[in-house]
Amino acid sequence: MRPILPPAAVLAACVNVDGKSITIEAQSKATGLSPRTIYRLAWAPNWDKWRVGAAEKWCAACGLDFWALDQQRIADRVQWSDTSNSRISRALAAISKAVGGPGGRKGVQRLATAIQSVMNG
Repeated sequence: MRPILPPAAVLAACVNVDGKSITIEAQSKATGLSPRTIYRLAWAPNWDKWRVGAAEKWCAACGLDFWALDQQRIADRVQWSDTSNSRISRALAAISKAVGGPGGRKGVQRLATAIQSVMNG
């Protein structure tokens, strides 16, 4: 079964131990996929266009397990309130769309606020 969270959420969570985003070029080198392929697939609305082997490699390059992509693992790695970060705002938009929520800037901001409030207890 493929993950519920869209690939854009993995891209947002693709950070090193210092919390800095891992570049698409570094992800490409680690996976053997071209930067163009990673970028194109990362913004896909779901995992349907990904081959499982490529998805596993990409997630591993980001320090994640494709078969255990739960919300908590990803949520802990991302500062969801930073909607000025294009990776985060696009991930929020993709997550909102995946669950049938509102799109646009207001929808993204509402989702960011909701995630942060849940994370803060």
